[in-house]
Amino acid sequence: MSLYAGTFVQALTERLHYVILHLDKCLRYLFLAIRRLSKIKRHYICGLSKEWKKESEVHIMKKIPDAELELMMVIWDAGQPVSRMDIEMRMQNGRDVVPSTILSLLSRLEKRGFLRKEKQGNINYYNALVEKSAYLKEEGQRVLDKMFGSSLKNFVTALYDGKGLDDREIAELQAFIDEQAGTERDK
Repeated sequence: MSLYAGTFVQALTERLHYVILHLDKCLRYLFLAIRRLSKIKRHYICGLSKEWKKESEVHIMKKIPDAELELMMVIWDAGQPVSRMDIEMRMQNGRDVVPSTILSLLSRLEKRGFLRKEKQGNINYYNALVEKSAYLKEEGQRVLDKMFGSSLKNFVTALYDGKGLDDREIAELQAFIDEQAGTERDK
């Protein structure tokens, strides 16, 4: 074998060794990521948070308890990351809430995958990972299915039982029905 061919083979061997080392490192990171994903127990749909347990399972969003929902509404309405102090100032009902209670609720929401916490200096900022519209749609569907047997007619009847609809409300409902009928025809 010539000196040139030997040098070429040695250089090629060194480069392949380098590639194999980096490939091995990438595979280890991929393996760790897969292991972490397989341990996930909560399932969410929508927004940025999509965590899967098995591909064949139906992925549902967990219901947010009322106290935590109040915080989520504040965060969603802010439209940007907010601090605990921002949340306290924006809380409705003018009631005083202990900061540790807010932090506890925020921590629960973060563990459930509804929020992401980012530290900037000494302050934690909380950002919603689940979109408000997607959560409200999912929760509305859950109420409709559970309480009214998936019947929109039963739902509307329960809301307006004994109350009359004014002309504006009737027009809004009619516009919605017409819009939905047009959407169905287009499909």
